[in-house]
Amino acid sequence: MKTPNTSPSISPTAPLLAFALGVAVTALAVKLTSPSTVHAPDVDECCEEPSECEPEFDAECCSDDDSNASLDLDLDALFEALAYVESRGYAGAFNSKENAAGLLQIRPIMVRDVNRIVGYERWSLDDRWSGASSREMLATYLGHYGADSYEQAARRWNGGPDGDREPTTERYWHRVRQHLAL
Repeated sequence: MKTPNTSPSISPTAPLLAFALGVAVTALAVKLTSPSTVHAPDVDECCEEPSECEPEFDAECCSDDDSNASLDLDLDALFEALAYVESRGYAGAFNSKENAAGLLQIRPIMVRDVNRIVGYERWSLDDRWSGASSREMLATYLGHYGADSYEQAARRWNGGPDGDREPTTERYWHRVRQHLAL
């Protein structure tokens, strides 16, 4: 006698549901003062240990440098402008020469740096393909290194923590500025 197959079947909508749930969880994990503004926290707001940030990830609180000036920029507008310049808004973009992936063309060194900033392995290389994770990494990076203006933020994103002092990032800033919707 043949026994019936009792293995669970997967609904055709299960992958879509899992993706949507993952996006919702990721969106909830980034705690900003408003959906579109990032600021450096007061020292009293910061967590003592990175593990305290894990349940509700707060990019600014896990920064180990509280000396940066307040960053009151529209992160959504900056993200969109950077994404357009870096990948023309294509999440599947990949530059094999630089091993840069996703909307913001994030390289492995950036993933290592933002993980160092938060103090634990928050992101993997696969997270570069996620728009939500890329935005979290941008918020973490700028929350840590600071930026007083959109120009400084864009140039630091492109050229590193001192990128705003590098002449090579001026052209990049001009391209970002053209796409900055404020």
